[in-house]
Amino acid sequence: MSGNLTIAQCLTNAVAAGRLTQAGAEDAQRRLQERMERDGIEPGTAAARVAEEMALAAAAARRQAAQRIIAAESSVRIAGSHQRGFAAGVAALFARDVWGQLGGVGIEGRMRAVMGEAHSRFLAGLDAFRSRNLGLTRDLPGLRDLVREHYAAGSTGNQVARGAADAWRETEGFLTTRFNHAGGNLPPRANYFPQQWDHARVAADGQQAFTRWMRGEFDAGRLTIRSFETSERMQRDLAYGIIDDAWQRISTNGLSDLVPGQFQGSANLANRHNHARVFEWTSSDAWLGFNDRYGVGDAGIYDLLTGHISGRSREIAMMEVLGPNHGQMARMLIDTARQRGTTPFVARRLEAIWDQVSGAAHSPVSEWMATSMRGVRSWLSAAKLGSATLSAVTDFATIRQTAAWNGMHTTGVMRRYLSLLNPANADDRQLAVRLGLIADGWAQRASAGMRDQVEVGFSDLAGRVTDTVLRASGLSAHTQAGKWAFGMEMLGYLADNAGRTLDQLDPRLQRAFRSYGIDAAAWDRVRTAGLFEEDGARFIFPEQAVRALPADAPPADVAATRQAASRVLEMVQTETNFAVVEPGALERAMILGNYRAGTLAGEFIRSTMQFKTFPVSMMTRHLMRGAEAIRAGDRGRYMAATGVSLTVMGALAMQLKAVAQGKDPRDTTDPRFWGAAFMQGGGSGLFGDFLFSAVSRADRGFWMATFGGPTAGLVDDFARLTGGNIQGLAEQKNTNVGRELARFIQFNTPGSSLWYARLALDRLVWDQMQMHLDPDYPTRFRRMEDRARRDFGQEFFWRPGTSSPDRAPSIAAAIGGRPD
Repeated sequence: MSGNLTIAQCLTNAVAAGRLTQAGAEDAQRRLQERMERDGIEPGTAAARVAEEMALAAAAARRQAAQRIIAAESSVRIAGSHQRGFAAGVAALFARDVWGQLGGVGIEGRMRAVMGEAHSRFLAGLDAFRSRNLGLTRDLPGLRDLVREHYAAGSTGNQVARGAADAWRETEGFLTTRFNHAGGNLPPRANYFPQQWDHARVAADGQQAFTRWMRGEFDAGRLTIRSFETSERMQRDLAYGIIDDAWQRISTNGLSDLVPGQFQGSANLANRHNHARVFEWTSSDAWLGFNDRYGVGDAGIYDLLTGHISGRSREIAMMEVLGPNHGQMARMLIDTARQRGTTPFVARRLEAIWDQVSGAAHSPVSEWMATSMRGVRSWLSAAKLGSATLSAVTDFATIRQTAAWNGMHTTGVMRRYLSLLNPANADDRQLAVRLGLIADGWAQRASAGMRDQVEVGFSDLAGRVTDTVLRASGLSAHTQAGKWAFGMEMLGYLADNAGRTLDQLDPRLQRAFRSYGIDAAAWDRVRTAGLFEEDGARFIFPEQAVRALPADAPPADVAATRQAASRVLEMVQTETNFAVVEPGALERAMILGNYRAGTLAGEFIRSTMQFKTFPVSMMTRHLMRGAEAIRAGDRGRYMAATGVSLTVMGALAMQLKAVAQGKDPRDTTDPRFWGAAFMQGGGSGLFGDFLFSAVSRADRGFWMATFGGPTAGLVDDFARLTGGNIQGLAEQKNTNVGRELARFIQFNTPGSSLWYARLALDRLVWDQMQMHLDPDYPTRFRRMEDRARRDFGQEFFWRPGTSSPDRAPSIAAAIGGRPD
């Protein structure tokens, strides 16, 4: 006890002499007391260990402080250099520069680069355990074996699971190392495996049952509980206190979703995970037992791993761009923009972009409301997007224009695209991921649907249904193949130019490099050490330049090489999103503003804007690129070429959709057709359909279908089915319940719009149902034919209500002739 008093006096003297703050002295005293109680050691030994811990913590704090200063100076300088003003520079740092001046500096691009590198390391796990058979099956026993192999290599005899476990350890090591290089303070753990609490299950189990089970796991040695500050194992009394306090925090989602078990509250991202987890499971059986009872279950293990990669990649990107205390830095940049004269509207837009990039926008205000409405929208996606593959042919136009912009040939991209679509060609798909191209289709459910959505992620059951429909339609395969094909060809194109210095490159490629901040030194680092060859094909593999560095390479050299590799991969990833257009944080912020999920306004916007993000993405990408090209002196060539290509592909999409609906192709000699094709090519096909028609396929007016969105259409269908018919019954009038029931089922059944099955379903199922339920079906069918003839000059080759087609689609109708 006297030793403790002596140490306390030393701390008091240090405060008096100015060598230690009062807060530091109190922290040291608390740590000291905890050490002695937990470890049962004498005060002198405890003091030595506490002093060592605090010295390491102080060194980490000094390093983080230096990185914060560097990040602040760099961020302000970069944002201030934007020709369109400081606010435009801040938006470029947060997401992407629509003006094409400051590419390669944004968090969103960096996040995708880091994620691509992580996916390349976890390829064995991604490929082995991704969902198969249209997303309906996944190797759940194999995933349990992966967990067992992670804790004890060779314990299952499952070589696939062992390879995946080895890949996971490498992936986690890469993410931890890069996190720490960015300013983090995360100690590596040999048995680290992510965990995620099911908050609803914990709440439903109740505090007493939860506490009893957790204490039992601790007493049996299956659970370790670590100190928040020291990451040391806690003794029984202190551990019980943590368990007793945990139920309230977990059941109310008070723990981090990214590394569950870590209590929230630290504003500094760099230190958020520095003690790994509070609750740490000591064996695979312990982890699996927790996961079965309070976790995501076997079906959620794969999504848990891919979600961990996504979340940690986001954190790394935020730290590398804005420094260890990213939230404070973002606030400072937005406030600086206000001080420099940015309007309140633009400042709010910057806040919305930041919320999208940081993930804050994905955290709902009301989880119940957000989950329910997301489920409705997911279900509608499954019902409405079955024919979206036909509209997606416009991707070939944007692929062509993006390739030409960068000096590439389109032929190689299309050849690679067809190869990747071949189900028997697994080698190219694996090579794409190994090169650092993100496996969206493997890692994220219904990822192809994101190209038309304003929200990220799909609800559980409805999401699985949507995923199955998108896979069955071919849209998922088309989207992923398009991305990989363009990315691989661009990496191959860079390899073809590896023997040239920057000033010897095609001027178009030089322009691309400049716009992404790739200078001569960065290009030299990547082109000399990043070449990769497989089966005679050469690619630039940016991450290989980092891996090729010797172990004793100077830190400055490592940092410069990593920066160069990231910039090149960011360029490839971003240009891929020009080739296969998808919305990003910028587009979602433009559409959603500051309205959060789980609010009335937020859910209204998400519902009305469902399926309407593609035109916005086209404007912020190709339209803005074309406008900047005009400013640079190209006299509108890029804009004209893009417009013509999109219009031609839009025309093809319209004709394909017409045939899929049982109609002859539209007359291409009619000028109105090309107006609609132009709208279709730009992603506004709905407006093209309404250009010369008053009602939609589902008999909804322009305002309801265009601005109400599919959710409003669902409400309208339900109102017709219930409200109007109830009133008719009350007034003893004839009702339309049969017709409205048939309509409701037809337009809201998942898979009913699959492009290759839609016509047969319409004629052999839905029309037959209507004929049985609606006594006025002849009038309705005749009205459909009259409308097609009046509005678009089309005839049906398979007329409504008939059991077989009358003839083949008329090719002559496409050039103004009469049907064959």
